[in-house]
Order: sequence, then structure tokens, then C-alpha cells
Amino acid sequence: MTKISNDLSDYSYYLAYIDINGNIFGNATGFLFKKNNTIFLITNVHVLFGKNVNDLSPQPHLVKYGNFKICLRYKKNDGSMELFDIEIDKHRQEYSKLLFPKMLDVFSFSLPSLPKDGQFYYINNDFDLDDGTHSDNLIAYGYPAIDHFKEGDYRYRKCRQSFGIIDGEAKENNRRINTTLYIENGMSGSPVFSASQVSNSEVIKFYGIGDGFAPETKKSIITHLFASSPFKSFFDK
Repeated sequence: MTKISNDLSDYSYYLAYIDINGNIFGNATGFLFKKNNTIFLITNVHVLFGKNVNDLSPQPHLVKYGNFKICLRYKKNDGSMELFDIEIDKHRQEYSKLLFPKMLDVFSFSLPSLPKDGQFYYINNDFDLDDGTHSDNLIAYGYPAIDHFKEGDYRYRKCRQSFGIIDGEAKENNRRINTTLYIENGMSGSPVFSASQVSNSEVIKFYGIGDGFAPETKKSIITHLFASSPFKSFFDK
């Protein structure tokens, strides 16, 4: 199962942070899985909960916004863009009980039924999961927060690509990978694909999730979902 590279951005969703006045004050990125007719938003723990997974301390830049909302931007059938409230603010306290320090920075959040007038794409329906043997090049698709200041209207935010390779030793049960991909602020939660040449054809597979940039190593970190239960089970046929 493959898809043309220039359409991979269809699988990356802009997540808008909404304050109590209904204003967008920032963004992150996420993607969708579908299993047994249930739809899941996959993104980082720190995106959904505003907490550092090392010690579950609050992210300082989000504290002042309290129990902020998150809306997923989707394309309507008429081509226009709309925001859909995923209602994480109603469940954040309940789901926070499932968090623990040092956990992987990845979380699946089941969504209410999606708008029927929208175009939605599910990664596990259209791609095979890379087991590590087709990882020549990695591509992340996300929404850098810096663009928020240049493109104030959320409808015109563009998905950007970041290219790189695996770089250095894997850690945490071979699931967290250092990479030369640049996962900028705002691209947290972005889907990461692998691109390889097999028999003179390009093979695209789903690799994992972009966790963010680590200033101390000057590298980005991604979680390889092939080795990460329960996420691997989404791809079981």
C-alpha cells in the first residue's frame, strides 16, 4: 500500500490551540487511525495534555491558557477548511490518570464522530508499517508554529515537509530514534514516513511520530511505532 509522495500531506492534520475567548494561540500536528469503526487522533502526550513526559510537569508556555481546547482542521468536500473541536478539554483530567513519567510521548485519543462533510484520511488504512527495513529516508509532515505569525488565518496554513535519516542509537526499547529530521515547534505529533527504492520503484511506508527537537543533542526524536504496542495493532489485518 503506497501513496504518491506529494499527497502525503493529506494525512497530516493541523491542530489549533484555542483559548477561553475562542482565539487560536498556537498549534501542533496530528494524524488519524481508524480501527473497528472507531477513529483515533494520534499525537504527542505533550500536545494533548500540555505536560512533559519526563516528570509530567506542565509545559510552561501553556500554563496560562488553563484547560485549553484543541480543534482539528479538516478539508470540507467543497474545498474549504473548517475547525472541528476534538473535545479533549472535556476528557483531559480523566485521561491524565493514564499518564506516567518517562512514558513514550505518544497518545491515541478516540474522537467523537467526524463531520460528514469532510475529507478524512487514515494512515493505517493506506500504508504498511515500516519494520525498520525500509528506512532509507524519512519524511515528516507538519505545521511549524512560526508560520502562525506569517499566516494568521488558520485556513491558509500550509503543511511543510522535513527530510532526514536515522542518526545514532535507538533508545527506550528501540522505539525512540534520533534523526536529522527537523521537528520544529508546532510539528510535534507529525506523521513520519519512510521512502525507499525497491526494484526501481519508490515504496512509501508509515514509520512513526515526530516527538520534537532536542536542543541538547541538536537532533530531533521520533517514535518508531512498529515496536510500540498498542499502536502496532492498528495495522493488524
